[in-house]
Amino acid sequence: MSRLLPIVEGYGDLAAVPLLIRRVLHELHGRCDVDVLPPQRRGEWPRVKQDFARFFLSARLENAPILWVLDFDCADCIDVDAERNWALAEAAKPIVSKIRKRGSRAFLDAPMRLQTPMEHNKETTHA
Repeated sequence: MSRLLPIVEGYGDLAAVPLLIRRVLHELHGRCDVDVLPPQRRGEWPRVKQDFARFFLSARLENAPILWVLDFDCADCIDVDAERNWALAEAAKPIVSKIRKRGSRAFLDAPMRLQTPMEHNKETTHA
């Protein structure tokens, strides 16, 4: 079964987004085999932008493609295209170390490059 991790802005999104994802997958794509994980709430864009790398690494520990749902309706969200391009560039940057979990402890491993959702999907379907 495929997995998908939604990341959302607010409390209302915590319940609404997983339902919307399931409905779109089922009604538009005929997919019932996707396990939509409980969403992570990360706040509006200014907060996300400030802590993007930490949030992204935390989400990657779930070992699932990420669907980050932002509506850019905050007062500080002026140039949506510029902000979107910044987020895509940040997600494509190499990360200094990979976090490896062993039991209840986390360890830092060799450098890694973050994958785009398309790359992650190819890797998991061909493994």
